Amino acid sequence: MIKALILSLALLTPFSWGTDITNVKITAVRTGTWYGEFVTFKVSPAPTSRPNCHNIDPRGHYVIDTSKPGGKQWLSVILSAYATKSTVDVWGTESCIAVNGLLGEELETIELK
Repeated sequence: MIKALILSLALLTPFSWGTDITNVKITAVRTGTWYGEFVTFKVSPAPTSRPNCHNIDPRGHYVIDTSKPGGKQWLSVILSAYATKSTVDVWGTESCIAVNGLLGEELETIELK
């Protein structure tokens, strides 16, 4: 009875995992003075859904803020995957970060395979 109640509540509770895409390759990484502390990257195949706020194409699909805790570690994984043409899984937060007036989905997690 308790298990059924917990399952029912879980199914009825609204939640968001953000956008995710699996088994992709990083095809571009952008950084520089225009980007400041931010880095954008593109994946292929491209995500089929993005948050409504996202308007940074063609500069990237995801954005990281390297000044945040973990930002430099994300950058290491991104550059490693890009350089070795490795496959990754990527999860976004479904919220956006502003980069000089453009908005890109904030990275939540990246898994190097």
